[in-house]
Amino acid sequence: MVKKAFVLILLSVFVLSLCACSLKQKAGELLQEQVLENVLGDKVDIDLDDGEIRVTGEDGEDYVIGGGEWPQGKAADGLPRFNSGKIASVMNSDAYCLVVLEDVKKNDWDSYVASLQAEGYDQDIKEYNSDGISVFEGKNKQEDTVATSFSGDGAVSISLTVADS
Repeated sequence: MVKKAFVLILLSVFVLSLCACSLKQKAGELLQEQVLENVLGDKVDIDLDDGEIRVTGEDGEDYVIGGGEWPQGKAADGLPRFNSGKIASVMNSDAYCLVVLEDVKKNDWDSYVASLQAEGYDQDIKEYNSDGISVFEGKNKQEDTVATSFSGDGAVSISLTVADS
């Protein structure tokens, strides 16, 4: 599942870069959808709509990639909202959520890490700080894992992996 999520993240970066200029053009969307469906197989449905990519796999698992707003529903419901910076990209499914932000200040990220711990991600904590990069990882009682990183240029990633998915 992690491998599938990683492939989808890479694919989303590729697709978002290809379609950034033409998302408003329906013909471009249809072509991109068809190409992606051919690459991923007949049992995958791709839908490009309103700046988002919705991928539905043959097992019925649904991923939403893109959008400039904090995700709602699915795995995102397990994350406290981060209220600083600008959302650059989002991926959300039942089992996994990834939010990438930019223009974040370090003290805002530090406060978010404290809020994660207050929300119950206070078990099996791992922290790392080196060369302007800070990383926090923790689990909750359900074994869901949250990981977040801050880089000196103000980039933040926040991910949640749901344990029983």
